[in-house]
This record gives sequence, C-alpha cells and structure tokens, in this order.
Amino acid sequence: MPELTSMLAPWQWAVLAAVPPAIVALYFLKLKREPLEVPSTYLWSKSIEDMHVNSLWQRLRRSLLLLLQLLLLALLALALWDPSWQGSQFPQHRFVFLIDHSASMNAIDAGQPDRTRLDVAKQRVAEMIDSMDARDVGMIVSFSDTAQVVQEPTSNHNLLKRRLATIEPTNRPTRLDDALRVAAGLANPEAAADAAAAKPAELVVFSDFRLPSVREFSLGRLTPRFEMVGDPEAGNVGVVAFAARRLDERPDDVQAFARVAN
Repeated sequence: MPELTSMLAPWQWAVLAAVPPAIVALYFLKLKREPLEVPSTYLWSKSIEDMHVNSLWQRLRRSLLLLLQLLLLALLALALWDPSWQGSQFPQHRFVFLIDHSASMNAIDAGQPDRTRLDVAKQRVAEMIDSMDARDVGMIVSFSDTAQVVQEPTSNHNLLKRRLATIEPTNRPTRLDDALRVAAGLANPEAAADAAAAKPAELVVFSDFRLPSVREFSLGRLTPRFEMVGDPEAGNVGVVAFAARRLDERPDDVQAFARVAN
C-alpha cells in the first residue's frame, strides 16, 4: 500500500495549526468601540445596523483581507508538508537487443533485394522499440567476434532508435559468447551491491545464426527469444580477407589475394 509522508514533525504541525485561530482572533481585536450614552436609539438606527453587520459571520464573509491571509497560510502549510507517495509501481519490462553485424549480415537475400540482413534486423528492432510501453527499458548490444554496448539500459525510446541507427556492418566473424555475457550483466549482476537492481529481462537476438556453439553459459534471469534474419537455407560463403600488390618484376601487373570462408 502507498504511504503518504511529510517533512514536518507532529509538534511542528501543532504549532502551525494554532496560527489560523490566532489570525482570526487578532482580526476581531482590531475593532475597538468607545461606549457612548444617548437618550434614544431612534437616531442611531444606522449604528445598530452596523453592529449587526459586524457580527462574526458577516465580518468573516465581508473581509477579503482575512480570507487572503488564511489562503496564504494554507499554501505555506502545503509547501511545508511537501506531500509525496511512497509505494511500489507497476513492474516494467526490460529488453536486451543483441544485433549481429558480422560479415554474413551484409548478405542480401532474394526476399529483400534492396536491403542487407543487418538493415532488416535494425528495422525489426525499431518496430519492437515503437511497440514498447512508455516505462519499458531497453538496451542495445551489437556483436561480431566481440560485443559492444551501443546503448545502456534506458526508457528513452527515441534515444534507443537513434543509437540503433549508428550500428555499422563489419567484415568480421561471429561469436555470441561475449554478447551473452554483456546481456547477462543486466539481469544477473555478480556484485552483491548490484543484486537489488537485478531484474528479469527478455533477451532478443537478431542474427542469421551462422554461429559457433556457446558453452558454459547460464541464462539466469534472461528469457531468450531468437529472431531469424535472412534465408536459413542460403549458403554462408563470403570473402573475409582481400589484398592486392604490384609485382616487382612487372610493375604494370597487380596480384590479388583473397580468402574465402564458409
């Protein structure tokens, strides 16, 4: 249950509560009349009417200054109260997006002739970010043979999309180990000081899954979700290295060296 808290002690509230009656009392004490004996009240009917007007209710109703003073005091009390609600909020969802940008993600499949696999993966991540709730938190990690944190956990979805657009293709091989360990740090912190911040997270991996096996890794609080990008039946052959040099004995000729990997 939420608990309402304030910044004043009980005795301070007692002192503050005594101020409004004091203001009203001082207001009535300001009015002083001198006694005067007259032979008849016939000529003093106007004064008698003034006495009725100066009754408690009439005076309070007609005194704008007094009402303003009490209103100012009420605003001061509210400022000193500094009300705040302490309680638990609805749980938020956490997402960790792992995006493969290795060499094989530069391939163009028949179903997407104008976009690479990396382009398709980034578009699908952007769509997921758009569908997230306002309080959901996202984190982006790109990986090839090493992992890089593109964006730390944040609920700023526009920032997530801007950082997503900065992921560039590479010509490097693929390893998932480092990326998984980086993602696990959000949901399964090893340090005791971070244990309270550990929360379950959904791990969403975007790749063509031309990946070596991952050994000795525990997901812990991570819930994996694998998003295939590209044609799973397509070959995975690519040029992974290329160099060219001129021949010393024939300067007009160029010799090329290429390395192809499956």
